[in-house]
Amino acid sequence: MHACVPLPKKYLEASRKFTKAAKKNPSDPTNFSYRAQCRIERGKFPEALEDAERCIELDPAFVMGYVCKGNALSLLGAYEDAVSTLIDGLKHGPGNPEILDGLKRYSAHLKMAKSNSNDDVRAENLRKHERDIEHLRNELQKSKIEASEERSSQRDYEYVVEQLTLQNDLLDQELQTANQRTGNLERQLEEHNALFQQLQPHFTCPISQDVMDEPVIAADGHTYEAEMIKDWFRRGRTTSPMTNEQLEHRELIPNHALRSAIEKWRQLQNMAP
Repeated sequence: MHACVPLPKKYLEASRKFTKAAKKNPSDPTNFSYRAQCRIERGKFPEALEDAERCIELDPAFVMGYVCKGNALSLLGAYEDAVSTLIDGLKHGPGNPEILDGLKRYSAHLKMAKSNSNDDVRAENLRKHERDIEHLRNELQKSKIEASEERSSQRDYEYVVEQLTLQNDLLDQELQTANQRTGNLERQLEEHNALFQQLQPHFTCPISQDVMDEPVIAADGHTYEAEMIKDWFRRGRTTSPMTNEQLEHRELIPNHALRSAIEKWRQLQNMAP
């Protein structure tokens, strides 16, 4: 177990202090975790990530190494890697509040980033469609002007105008259809996100915070991911992860109803835009 001391307010001086300490004792992971925190405060996120990785390399069971690495990754925008890092740290500190808080925050950022990415793609497609229509309208106007200047070819002019007008009408219809489709997709996305928010607490394992693949009911009446609760027992724990009360037995009962509901929910996930 590594001792913790409050960090100095002057992060630059503190960073130099821990650099000297790391040179004197390069096998102590706390020096690298403290310097990582200082570098995060100074905005040196890549350097902080290197320190955090060095900390984990020296002591894979030191929880602060995972906290610092997850923080640095999230500040670099790598939310998925940040969540993965904290899940690894959860194995060494299942009840660590900093890891649990980080998992909630980074998961929320990750979902928001994915949602924004999908919205941006749809918006860009719609803007491109509108630009194409505007270009064709300009071409139509240009053709009308040119045709009006060539009275000798009145028949050709009328034919061109008729064709371009027809194209314009068709494109207007396509734009209307595209707008309707975009509105439908946005409503489906809102409904999908609302459904996820309602169902997520029931579908996620209290230990890993991930959607469960093999939900089982433990003696405390709570449902967990089978592998996570088995790992809990393998570590010699005999209490409930949720209530911290002593469990009467280690028997695990498959929750078939919840597993079926999760599978249906995942099918809806795949059908969602």
